[in-house]
Amino acid sequence: MSDQNLTPEIVLDTLRNVIVPGTSVDIVKINLVGDITVDDGNVTVVIKRTSEKDETIQGVIQAAG
Repeated sequence: MSDQNLTPEIVLDTLRNVIVPGTSVDIVKINLVGDITVDDGNVTVVIKRTSEKDETIQGVIQAAG
């Protein structure tokens, strides 16, 4: 896929493969994904903070790598 075909919807669909550590649930399903922007092939994803456990958020960020 070329950068020109990359859309926020494609990124969101791909993020469904990122599982929250210690669970079997993806980050999209539990509403951890905020705004997604795609600009000239560069992707920015905002991860919403919904847990007080910093290690959970860090695990999600590492899994999304």
